[in-house]
Amino acid sequence: MILLYTRHNFILTPEIAAEYEIHPNQLSRWKAEFISNAGRVFSKETDEVEKVKQAYEKEKDELLKQIGQLSYEVNWLKKKSGRL
Repeated sequence: MILLYTRHNFILTPEIAAEYEIHPNQLSRWKAEFISNAGRVFSKETDEVEKVKQAYEKEKDELLKQIGQLSYEVNWLKKKSGRL
């Protein structure tokens, strides 16, 4: 969150560092590290989102299959109970 503030020109790094009681050099190092590794951060998020989507789709397909099976069984039982 702090690093996002440093991306705006109207807020200076020393001001942010003072507000959060962080040394300006440390904040600058964090900023440089974040910028150099930003691609990794967002690709990991994308990978995690894809994994969650795949798990959701798999569960959805299984539930739809189960609904279909249960609907078939209910209809079959209704037909059989009508014959008795």
